[in-house]
Order: sequence, then structure tokens, then C-alpha cells
Amino acid sequence: MQKELEELEQSVTEAVKRAAVSLEPSLMKALEAMKTSYEEKEKRCEKGTREYGQISSSLEMLSMILRNLEIAEEKQRPMCQDTGMLIAFVSVGPDSPFSMHEIEGVVNRGAEGAFVDGAFRYSIVNDPLFGRRNTGSNLPVLIHWDTCEAGRGEIHFI
Repeated sequence: MQKELEELEQSVTEAVKRAAVSLEPSLMKALEAMKTSYEEKEKRCEKGTREYGQISSSLEMLSMILRNLEIAEEKQRPMCQDTGMLIAFVSVGPDSPFSMHEIEGVVNRGAEGAFVDGAFRYSIVNDPLFGRRNTGSNLPVLIHWDTCEAGRGEIHFI
């Protein structure tokens, strides 16, 4: 049982790190297609016009985003320094060998491993309205719990 928990924790670490450094291929293709579309539009516009300026600015921004994604993949570092909190959606099935308490621990330890290994910026604060003291760990992960009717369950992150 302990070995399964450790394997799950390592899977969480790897999933969080992977999500921070690369987009799904379909999203990359969509960004590339958008860039190509703007390049074509820019060629058809008259320089100095408002439309040309808007298209040119959009193209420049898309180019920067794509370059950032390229660097993130090459260096295995987060593609952006998101200031949001890691959110997990956990569905527990009837065949799950783990308790909710065990899963919560695995999710938090796995995420912490990703934050350390993946050079994440620590941006989560305690008491965001008054104290605003940085947690120094980005923890805890915000977990939304659900059940599923069959199987062991699933964990998804945003």
C-alpha cells in the first residue's frame, strides 16, 4: 500500500511539472494557426493604418507567447509565473484503496515536489485580505471532492 501511495505522489509531481512547462499539442497548433492567420492579415494591410497596428501588436504578442512556450519546454521551467492557486478535482471511486485523508496528503506532497523541482514561484498568501503573509510553499492545494460510481477514481488539476 505504501508503495502505491509513493507512486501516486510521484505521478502527481510529474503531472504538475508537465502541465507547467507544456501545452497540449492541440493548443499549440491553435496558437500557431492563429499566428499564421495574423501574418497573412498583416501582409494584406496598409502599413500605418489602425488595423495594421492592431494586427501587428497581436502578432507580436502571439510571437512572444510562442517563444515563452518554447523556452519553457527547452529549459523545463514554468511557462508563466501564474499567481493562481493549484486546484485539484478528485473523484474517489468504490475501488479506491486510499482514504480521502491519504489522497489529500499525496496531492499536497506531490504538488510540493513539483513546486520545488520545477522552480515555481511561491505566490500564495495566508489571509489574503489582511495579513498577506506568503506561505512559502504554495500549499495547500485547493481540492474539490467528488465520487464516481465505478473504478478507483481520478485526479485532475488546473
